[in-house]
Amino acid sequence: MFLHVLGATIWVGGHLVLALSVLPRALKARDPRILLGFESGFERVGMPALVVQVLTGLWLAHNAVPRLADWFDLSNRLSLHILAKLALVTLAGVLFVAVGVSIRTALLF
Repeated sequence: MFLHVLGATIWVGGHLVLALSVLPRALKARDPRILLGFESGFERVGMPALVVQVLTGLWLAHNAVPRLADWFDLSNRLSLHILAKLALVTLAGVLFVAVGVSIRTALLF
């Protein structure tokens, strides 16, 4: 649990710094290099934190609901939480990729 929360703290904290400090500067300067500079530094800590978070999250889910098939039992409160977290992680991953691609391609804005 400690490693899971530590990974989450690093991941969320880094993205709060990005959203509240780095992104406004980059938008004001209209300079994507500011974002890329932050990303290159944060990736060294953020990506391992994300990997730890995903792996420990799966381990915690397995401990709570051992049978994988039971993760999809919508009548089970813990299974609903597991599915919600998996959906959110997947959605966040897709959105991060879309915005990241947009930095270089202006696909979104």
